[in-house]
Amino acid sequence: MESQLLEIIQNLSLKVEALYADIERTNTHQEHTMDMQEQDFDPYAKTRAPQVEIEAYPELMDAIPNMEEDFFRSPLTDEERKEIIYGQEKFAGMKYQPPPLNDAAAPAVKKVDSMLYSIQSSLALITRPLDQ
Repeated sequence: MESQLLEIIQNLSLKVEALYADIERTNTHQEHTMDMQEQDFDPYAKTRAPQVEIEAYPELMDAIPNMEEDFFRSPLTDEERKEIIYGQEKFAGMKYQPPPLNDAAAPAVKKVDSMLYSIQSSLALITRPLDQ
């Protein structure tokens, strides 16, 4: 059995050598060259991909009827904004108490600190819908 395997391997080796010889004889090495177009190179000219416009699915338009409006350019009134911000439930698991104010701090420092606290609270309430 080993002699049969050796004979098969030798036959395959001879065939591979014959193929290599045939390739060398016909010189069919494929050389790929790219034709480069000579253009005036401008380092300040940038090539960008063309802009693609995607149409919304009809089912999506049916589900969200206000999608055709430019909602980035239609700002909310103060009343609507307050309704959205304060209408969300507060996160019950988080009990944050800001550190007490230093009584010896100047009134300006206390005012800035309370402003920062109100901004922080507003941000927490605004991002609450994103957490759900």
